Amino acid sequence: VASRVRHEIAVLGSHSHLLGTSNFWFEGRVVFLLEYFLYLGISFTLWRSRVLRPIKLFAVFLHEASHALAALMCLGRVEGLEVHADGSGLAIWRPRSVAAVGMSNHAVLPAGYLGSAIWGSAIVVCCTDHSALQVMTCILLFMLTVALVAALFGKGDNSDGVLAVLSVAFIFILGSLLYVSWYTHWASR
Repeated sequence: VASRVRHEIAVLGSHSHLLGTSNFWFEGRVVFLLEYFLYLGISFTLWRSRVLRPIKLFAVFLHEASHALAALMCLGRVEGLEVHADGSGLAIWRPRSVAAVGMSNHAVLPAGYLGSAIWGSAIVVCCTDHSALQVMTCILLFMLTVALVAALFGKGDNSDGVLAVLSVAFIFILGSLLYVSWYTHWASR
């Protein structure tokens, strides 16, 4: 398949002078489009599968945790977090005073989507530096530990146990990776 694609690119590239483009730019664009559509096909195939379910539930956790962090920054009181198997979630919070309700709503309500984007970006950026990745892992471990306590003792409806299982699983995975990162001397950790 790869040789056939290269042949097609070569054929199209040989006619690139008719399009007024150089061979280099033309081949780069074709390869980019092929990779992009391959990525889209894989994404659409895996989106409804069980393979990505833990990652999607982790994104829901980050969404609800962002609501909770915004409520705390507005001096509100967080009473519980919920993450359900169907991908829904809930952050239970209350403002400390009636006067703070308006300000809190303007900060807490959009914090879920903004926070998820910020968390995702921060995790990707931290993957470029070893020490930053360790710091981000410690922050996520702390948040997951707080979520586990909230799932076990908070006011939310966590009867299905998804948040507790998700927290324990990711604490184990991230803790194991952090252990390997700190206590091994492999050349390419």
